[in-house]
Amino acid sequence: MKKIIAIILGALCALSVVGCTNGRGGASNEIWIAFAETGYGREYLEDWIEEFQKAYPEDNWKFELEGDPQMTGQIGTRLSTDNEVPDIFFGLTTNWQQWASRGLLADLGDVYGAPVDDEGTTLLDFMRPGARDFGKVNGKYYAIPWNDSAAGLIYNKKIFDQYKLQVPQTVEDLYALCDTINRLPVNTDSDKTNDIAPFAWGGQVISYWDFVVQTWWAQYEGAERYSEYFKYDSVDGFKQEGRLKALEVFENLVVGKDGVPKNSYSGAMGDSHILSQMAFLQGKGAMIPMGAWMETEMRKSIPDGFEMLMMPTPFIAGAKTDASGKPIQVNASQAGDFFIVPKNAPNLEGAIKFMKFIHTKEMTLLYTENTGTARPFDYNPLEAEGLSDFQKSCLNIYENSVTVYEFSQSVLSWQNLVSKWPGTGSPYSRMILDNEKASDLYAEMNSYVSEKWPEWQKLIHM
Repeated sequence: MKKIIAIILGALCALSVVGCTNGRGGASNEIWIAFAETGYGREYLEDWIEEFQKAYPEDNWKFELEGDPQMTGQIGTRLSTDNEVPDIFFGLTTNWQQWASRGLLADLGDVYGAPVDDEGTTLLDFMRPGARDFGKVNGKYYAIPWNDSAAGLIYNKKIFDQYKLQVPQTVEDLYALCDTINRLPVNTDSDKTNDIAPFAWGGQVISYWDFVVQTWWAQYEGAERYSEYFKYDSVDGFKQEGRLKALEVFENLVVGKDGVPKNSYSGAMGDSHILSQMAFLQGKGAMIPMGAWMETEMRKSIPDGFEMLMMPTPFIAGAKTDASGKPIQVNASQAGDFFIVPKNAPNLEGAIKFMKFIHTKEMTLLYTENTGTARPFDYNPLEAEGLSDFQKSCLNIYENSVTVYEFSQSVLSWQNLVSKWPGTGSPYSRMILDNEKASDLYAEMNSYVSEKWPEWQKLIHM
């Protein structure tokens, strides 16, 4: 891995993009960033660095970029052993709070209190209300949320246009759409090589179904009650009917017979996120549960002329309505990725300075221009230049929905003792492979919580 990283770093230095250093940080003008290099790549980071270097030319800032798709899994060990500790980590969703509670992270209070514009708006005030406590542990701030945007069902616009398919407004419409797709002549002839399934998705990332299932849950419960679930503060708090109703929709849509999912392209259960996205791009599925990063992640594989858009998640029966009786559009954000600064960062002062810089309003909009996605701050991401139609469709959903988050301040969450599906592992896999009913899994979750609650209460009150 070190050899691979060295090659990457060497290539970057040769391009003179970020003024690289092959050292391991520590100098007052060097910053070492270890980041999860996944769907959004690294161009956004290189542009942030370029702007930072322009803003402070007298300091001759140099950067070492250590990108790795598996970076998140390394962070805990590197922090705990104080080995190979960079100045900044960019990680994907995990229980980073455990590191803060053990004193391994730097206090980012100065970053949260720093101005993000000429009017003196602080970063904390710049954040969307639902995200303001994301980085807080025991009254102090140790992390900053990374991405935010819409996630849900992406559809192949060419297929929808070609077969005059309508974007579904309700779950009932979605059921009917699946039936219509299954009855298309291309699916009923003898040639099975060009079949179009309603959905492409990958069993190796079956949790991507959370993108729509959690939205149905939030639609049914309403934003406030959905958010209360993640307090994990009482047995009754876990018993939200919306969780059951949402799983029942998945059951009706996807669960087939003998471990073979329905409304899905052949082989879906064994595929990775990349293979399932390729299947979608090849027209094997008309829709895919996915996030706003798909276009950036798959940009080298998207066929010429291919068009895709994200649809607002169809409304579940019983969705909460506004004063006029119209169902409330909800975006169940998957924001959970984070920026942290190790307490023993080689250049702590430089790390804090860079963190303040990249969280200004100007740099936030630049991030959206690079990635096509939003960050959980109070700005209009649709003002970013160069957005594709797909990116605009995602951001329109984001801007016109009530966004809810699953952030938790509970020690039960920090210690990985509880989750949105407590005690069941992956409910989707069990429903498909073992033919278990949503109602049975819901009852199992509630029984598990009741059994564990006396033990958990002791941790909560410690």
